[in-house]
Amino acid sequence: MNNNQIEIHDVSKKIKQALVLDNINLTFVAGQTYGLTGINGSGKTMILRAIAGLIKPSVGCVKIGDQVIKMGGVPEGIGAMIENPSFINEFTGAQNLELLSLLSKNHKLIKNEITNILDRVGLDPEDKRLFHKYSLGMKQR
Repeated sequence: MNNNQIEIHDVSKKIKQALVLDNINLTFVAGQTYGLTGINGSGKTMILRAIAGLIKPSVGCVKIGDQVIKMGGVPEGIGAMIENPSFINEFTGAQNLELLSLLSKNHKLIKNEITNILDRVGLDPEDKRLFHKYSLGMKQR
């Protein structure tokens, strides 16, 4: 298996009595762009939640590289924003990213990367506006 791919093997998820994922098998290869399409309630968000370690499949497994994803245990360097962005409204974008960096073992090194990240997504690292003043597009970036 390629260490730069995500594999979903025979994943099913039941919530109460409803089967929300039924024997899903997918492989996502690094460097490729993918889109999940389907009607409302077809399981797109549940697949993303399983990849992010936010839910545990009832059956099957999700692997990133050689690591089987367990609920709450996503490999370092993996991030996901599913549905609406949630940050602290009274912090700037940079302050929110600094807070998130505390989750990393190398959070002091990451602080230097925050400026580059904000630049890369078209946000001004020196912007003093608080998050709640951002436009929806800015919040998503």
